[in-house]
Amino acid sequence: MTVAELLKQHGIAYVATLKRKYTTKCPACGGGYLNVEEKRDAVVWFCHQCQESGAEFYEKESKPNGKGGKPNLGEPKAVFDYHDEAGERLFQTLKYEPLNAPKTFTMRTPSIDHFF
Repeated sequence: MTVAELLKQHGIAYVATLKRKYTTKCPACGGGYLNVEEKRDAVVWFCHQCQESGAEFYEKESKPNGKGGKPNLGEPKAVFDYHDEAGERLFQTLKYEPLNAPKTFTMRTPSIDHFF
């Protein structure tokens, strides 16, 4: 069971964040703020108003693989071009910021006619 499915069973809205923490409306009291945090293999929640709390273990979602068996990083957040003295593009560096994963950089060189 994924984190989103697990929280849905408890009536808690799921929000994907980089820090794996967020605050949402408490389903138990309806007026409190429910703090939700994803841990390594569990999700925990607590409402300071009504003291509703819980924790459950979940299965890690398998990440889909992109080309060449590498993890799918999504779309690049930035692309940096590097040129020689004549202005010819030599290569590009791509910056990725996937959810729940560290910032990643990859490099690519031109194919015969263009960058892929």
